[in-house]
Amino acid sequence: MDLYMTPIIETDRLILRIYVEHGIGGMKRYRILGYKNRMKNYFLKTSIIGVCAGLWNLKLRNRVNEKSFL
Repeated sequence: MDLYMTPIIETDRLILRIYVEHGIGGMKRYRILGYKNRMKNYFLKTSIIGVCAGLWNLKLRNRVNEKSFL
């Protein structure tokens, strides 16, 4: 690996990490994901995570500039 490319790759990785953490934080706004989940059913857990991810993506896609309402 080229030593000159390492800082660029590291920066890209950190930027991607910020997007991922914001996405996880956004999904945790739905309280079912914010707390420790003790369900044993794997299918139900993955379904809940999928629904929360879909709702969060829908919110991001349909959000409006909040300053336009002020």
